[in-house]
Amino acid sequence: AQSYGTEHDTGAAIAASGLDRKDLFVTTKITMENLLRLEESLDDSLTVMGLDYVDLTLIHWPVKGDVPPFPLISAIWQRPQTTGKRA
Repeated sequence: AQSYGTEHDTGAAIAASGLDRKDLFVTTKITMENLLRLEESLDDSLTVMGLDYVDLTLIHWPVKGDVPPFPLISAIWQRPQTTGKRA
């Protein structure tokens, strides 16, 4: 997860494991601060982990005292689908 700073170690562990990437299910979380730059944020995560793709991307939630902006999240989450990137 971006906010936990674990993506680098996750990528290193995957690389050191000797396992085929296709045999793993990799999940990460983007921060709410990065939601408006979803595609770039996912690319940042992939670069940090040294991966070509993740299998599942979550939005890091809850944010204390904040109400989820569901219409905004829905609109943003559909963008990668139309650009060829899967979120």
